[in-house]
Amino acid sequence: MTVGSTHDDVRARSAPQTASAPRLSGLAARLDTAVGVDRRRTTAAYQSGFAVAVVVVAALVFAFDRDLFVSGTFVAGLVLAAVASASAFSPWLPDTTLGLALVAGADFVVVALLSFAPGLQYSVLEVLVLFPSLWLAFERLWPGVAAAVLSTLAVVVVPDVVDGAALDLSFWLHTFVLPFIVGAVAGVAALLTEYRYRQEDLLEQERARLTETLRSSQTTSLLLETVLNTIDTGVLVVDAEGGVLITNRRQQELMELARPQTPDGSWAVYDSDRTTLVPPEQMPSALAREGEMVTAAFLWFGHERSTQRALLATSQAIFDGAGEVWGAVVANTDITDLVSAMQVKDDFVSTVSHELRTPLTSIIGYLELIEEGHDDGEYDLPDEVHGQIEVVARNASRLLALVSDLLTTAQHASGTLALRMTAGRLDEITQQSVDGVADRARARGVALRVDVRPTPEQLLDRARITQVLDNLFSNALKYTPRGGTVEIDVTAHSDHTSLRVRDTGIGMSESDVRSLFAKFFRAESARRAAIPGVGLGLVICKAIVEGHGGTIVVDSTLGRGSTFEVRLPLAAPPQAG
Repeated sequence: MTVGSTHDDVRARSAPQTASAPRLSGLAARLDTAVGVDRRRTTAAYQSGFAVAVVVVAALVFAFDRDLFVSGTFVAGLVLAAVASASAFSPWLPDTTLGLALVAGADFVVVALLSFAPGLQYSVLEVLVLFPSLWLAFERLWPGVAAAVLSTLAVVVVPDVVDGAALDLSFWLHTFVLPFIVGAVAGVAALLTEYRYRQEDLLEQERARLTETLRSSQTTSLLLETVLNTIDTGVLVVDAEGGVLITNRRQQELMELARPQTPDGSWAVYDSDRTTLVPPEQMPSALAREGEMVTAAFLWFGHERSTQRALLATSQAIFDGAGEVWGAVVANTDITDLVSAMQVKDDFVSTVSHELRTPLTSIIGYLELIEEGHDDGEYDLPDEVHGQIEVVARNASRLLALVSDLLTTAQHASGTLALRMTAGRLDEITQQSVDGVADRARARGVALRVDVRPTPEQLLDRARITQVLDNLFSNALKYTPRGGTVEIDVTAHSDHTSLRVRDTGIGMSESDVRSLFAKFFRAESARRAAIPGVGLGLVICKAIVEGHGGTIVVDSTLGRGSTFEVRLPLAAPPQAG
């Protein structure tokens, strides 16, 4: 019998290293515990069944045939079985190939001795070879099967040859049937063991893959958590029903500010006016779950104005593989410091504008008095001085207009832009403004085409609407080169009146049009042409028109001109504050 490598060697080649070794049966475990040895020993686990079988055989023989029990061959078999079993359970026997070979070989000899005791030749005791044969098949697979078959053949043949048995049918059946049965049973055991090893190997690979996936997922989760808690933007992820899935530290702080103060209270999330509560169905997360993308919604979080935070909320739906809304993600950027800085700037501009307007008005008034005195002949001014006074007056007027624009812009930003609404007609106001720019258009060589149709009376601030028209007409003339055309149309509709100003000037790019109504913005084409301006006129126009409940839109093509259209409702607009 040859066994070429250890039980551990076989497992290393056939199955994962972490697979557990065979465990002892209950009886073997109790015996193992009683003698105080390691119950994980493989050899002891296998030997326990064989030892029990030998004990049963010995008890039966002792009960029915005392002479056979005390025969030399039978006693030798029992002694060898006892020695082999004791060795298997002893800590000094190595749990290696050598230990397995010694015990298994001894068991085959035990079977031979017990089977060929006087009166037991060809007895059923030979089937005890299945115990060591199965060990070898389990531990050494196909080499073990071969060793088991050869050992069984030796067990059944050697005693017959020694006794000089006749080579008849009984001999040949005895010689080949039992080894064949052992080979078949051991072969099946080897196949099942191989299959088990392959399954364990697959399970180990899957476990390793899942472990790596879990480790990667944990790393990604930790990285995501660290990043989310580092940024100063609140991040909220909800499911399709609005349940919170993910929040970062900043979002939790913002939610604490707005959390309802009573069980049936509402979240303290206000619109840009800081007074209108945003209803739950209009929250950015709710809109996103309905498939509506929210971009830069201006909100205020908090119950008390002293602790409120200004936020820009952006939200977007999350879709699953089937295209269904799975949830939504919301990003809340805290712009409180920026809003405060802008408020300080607007307050400064408003204060400076107020402080500058009074002395400028006084300067212009005194310059007008000087002009009147010169014109009335009260005193003479040298032509050079008179020209210088005209330059001073012209620049002072420009500076006063700029200060007025700054003040109007500051009033709009603070919500204090007042409109004095009275009954008026857009066609009459437009015609007066057109008459005021006609001479300037001729001087610049720009053709002025006017189509002012009658319009009904409507509530409007005549002075502010005149300011809008003057700004639009002035811009059209300013940005239209000599030989160009400016068209002015006024039309009445069922629910509104419209003013359209179209020029064939330098036009603007699409990106410039998107930023046209931002404070101090000037189009790239205007900067390249070195056309003067500060970028407040259109901001003021938009503020005044929207204060009337109307709209102003622009359509422009670079190099081909621009078209501005103002629409004012015929119904009374809400009073601006």
